[in-house]
Amino acid sequence: MKKILILGSLMIFVIGFGVSAGKLDFVGGLTYNSFDMNMDAEIIGLDLNFEFDEEKDMGFYAGLRYALQDNIALGVGLDKAGSFEENDLEQSILGPYAEVVYKLNECIDLRAAVAFYQYDMDFDMDFRDKAYGAAFKGDDVGFIFGGGYQYPIQENLSFNASLDYRVLNINVENVDIEIIDNVDVPIDVSFVNTELNLSGFRLGAGIMYSF
Repeated sequence: MKKILILGSLMIFVIGFGVSAGKLDFVGGLTYNSFDMNMDAEIIGLDLNFEFDEEKDMGFYAGLRYALQDNIALGVGLDKAGSFEENDLEQSILGPYAEVVYKLNECIDLRAAVAFYQYDMDFDMDFRDKAYGAAFKGDDVGFIFGGGYQYPIQENLSFNASLDYRVLNINVENVDIEIIDNVDVPIDVSFVNTELNLSGFRLGAGIMYSF
């Protein structure tokens, strides 16, 4: 909650100063994301590593940027990836972000962002002739590094393409497992020091509009 309040305060700062100074840009678009998925967990004293197939799916981003100088801007926004669903597994990440943008020239910029992501995963599995359902929830801080290219369309409107790398390791906090084969019996499973790696590339395409 504290991290969300900090990012929320920064968002209010950027919007307020951007509107008053007349230097506010809206950025938004769709993303294509890859995730190098694996999970490290300690269960009943055993250190385990679970490997998953690399996941790819769509997402979106939307935010505002305030120009501090001609070549430096601060930005805030929202980043979402998923929900992607394959092999009875559905998951998504969603979180606010704050970024610093450095413009190399009129068309190319570099940026670094910090985000606070909420993570949800639901999947079904068969084990010993029974069907199980599981739900994982967690949150953690992630980082985005990359760059973008702006192609002017009109005076205040540009097409925006970007390529980023997201660094994200989620601490799984809540795990619910239940038998769903004609009965509904929750199973108490304790995961200790459980970390899910969701790092990967993010390819984006969208627009930038200057107010």
